[in-house]
Amino acid sequence: LTYPISDEQVNLILSADLVSVFHDLDGNLGWWRTLSYPRQRVMANLCFNLGIPRLLKFRRMLLAAEEGYFDQAAIEMLNSKWARQVGDRAERLAKIMREG
Repeated sequence: LTYPISDEQVNLILSADLVSVFHDLDGNLGWWRTLSYPRQRVMANLCFNLGIPRLLKFRRMLLAAEEGYFDQAAIEMLNSKWARQVGDRAERLAKIMREG
């Protein structure tokens, strides 16, 4: 890489990171692809931010989302250390999870 990195390099790095996130989600939470596109983006965002090992610790949120209880999934998202750490971002993602 050259520094500062170019837009093309940024896009290549991001693409590789997203492929890794999608692979992790597919391998661990195969049902995530059945969600609406906005909810899939929430799941990818969480996985990108937390990594799959920490995301998998959101057991109640994941179970609620898998079963279609999106209000409960949003509540579980907000009832976490992650939400307290990221503030408004958690509110935005929970809203998308709730409303789809």
